[in-house]
Amino acid sequence: MKIKTMAFMASITVSIIGLCLVGQLHASTIFEIKITNLSPNVLTPAPFITHNASFDLFTEGYAASPEVELLAEEGNTTGVRDLAMDGITAGSVMDYQEAFDGGPIFPGAFATINIEADMSHPLLSYLSMLAVSNDAFIGRTTGDGAIYLFFGGRHVSRRYWVYARNVWDAGTEDNDELAVNVPGLGGSGSISEGSVVTRPHPGILGTGEIDTDFNWAISGDTLVAKIEISPIPEPTTIVLLGIGLLGLAGVIRKKIS
Repeated sequence: MKIKTMAFMASITVSIIGLCLVGQLHASTIFEIKITNLSPNVLTPAPFITHNASFDLFTEGYAASPEVELLAEEGNTTGVRDLAMDGITAGSVMDYQEAFDGGPIFPGAFATINIEADMSHPLLSYLSMLAVSNDAFIGRTTGDGAIYLFFGGRHVSRRYWVYARNVWDAGTEDNDELAVNVPGLGGSGSISEGSVVTRPHPGILGTGEIDTDFNWAISGDTLVAKIEISPIPEPTTIVLLGIGLLGLAGVIRKKIS
């Protein structure tokens, strides 16, 4: 009798775990995203977007969109945010959040956001300009390193390192390093380069008015940023587990009595 009861309990427990896993697969997940500036430069507020494969921000070897140009030259997130809002309306985007440390993210500082994703919107894109440059930015998007937030049907915890070799040149403004064209030095001008998105960006060469202390590209292996991703426990799964355990306790009491 004792062996049968134990086997019955094990069967019920497996069913409860299965119920919780099914709940996780179909429910959305909240992820905590932390971006840390490891460079000597300044990172502008960083848009993070969860989406499916039909949403894309930029493509290596092609001209940057006006929205990405606005971010890469001025650190202005307005255009990218509008693209994300359009994506939410169309169903290709699930969530949009901006990471900032009360403003730009200075060397050694970090910013944290919470963002929602599900199995239908499993990709994470982000962008951030290196403010003391003409048009340098870091980022990932569909076809260009977008981050998968789920693996094998389950959410994941991951850490990504951004190296100097990963920094993009938007190809939208000449790298003249003149203060009038560099937002991090108070400039706002723009000189169209008429080129395409490429990497790596050459960094700060000291040919204009930017101090080379801001140069992040000492070597291709120089660290520029760190992206940390951690799923936050889902209330739905916790509730399902609680209900299942209560049910199990009731069944056991009935079986024993």
